[in-house]
Amino acid sequence: MPPVALASFRKKTRKSRTLASRDVVSQHSGVQPFVRLRISQGRVYSRAAEFLREVETLKRALLSQHELRKAARLHRTDVLVRPLASFHADSRYGGDLHRADMAWAVHAAARGLSREQIEHEILNSRDLSKKGPPQRRLAYAMRTASKAIALSAQ
Repeated sequence: MPPVALASFRKKTRKSRTLASRDVVSQHSGVQPFVRLRISQGRVYSRAAEFLREVETLKRALLSQHELRKAARLHRTDVLVRPLASFHADSRYGGDLHRADMAWAVHAAARGLSREQIEHEILNSRDLSKKGPPQRRLAYAMRTASKAIALSAQ
């Protein structure tokens, strides 16, 4: 495939950045510089369809690899999950049981426990009566589990 100069492609090598320094747009965000499009004749790349198919194939391959790694990470249930009580007793949380609950929930989610399992453990591990009526306790457990799963998926 012949090289293509598109405005959204970044120059990646130090040599190419040095050689084309006058064509580089300064970025204040810390992101590597982008190429400035100097001339455009408004024509479509003659092999655009082939180029896009190739990009889509690469994208699918990368996504499938990512999904395989994610699935492997989720199915690692052979790793032990520490008990929630050990998080409650941990001095790092200074008696803040909410922080300990969240830390344990992230720990459990990273080891493959489901949202329902995490909620069940939070609801039954300690007295949550100070959180109010049962529906508020359930809402607390659901929020904590959902947030933990979202954090562990990142």
